Amino acid sequence: MTDVKIACNSDMRPAEVRQFCDLDDTGRALMKAAMQQLQLSARAYHRVLKLARTIADLSGAKGSSRLTWLRRSSIDRELSK
Repeated sequence: MTDVKIACNSDMRPAEVRQFCDLDDTGRALMKAAMQQLQLSARAYHRVLKLARTIADLSGAKGSSRLTWLRRSSIDRELSK
């Protein structure tokens, strides 16, 4: 987050979420399914991405592995039911 003045991930606006919280194809498919099955709002979608970014930052994950934790999260378990 070089030129953007963000103190923490929760300060990101939607444009910054798109810029810094990129999803791979698997992540996009999972989030699409979660939004439909759990009836998530756009606000909830962005909150999940910000949380994923925070977890990835804390764990040191890079690139498309940033959202790998979603596959093991409660969202993934809920969709499997």
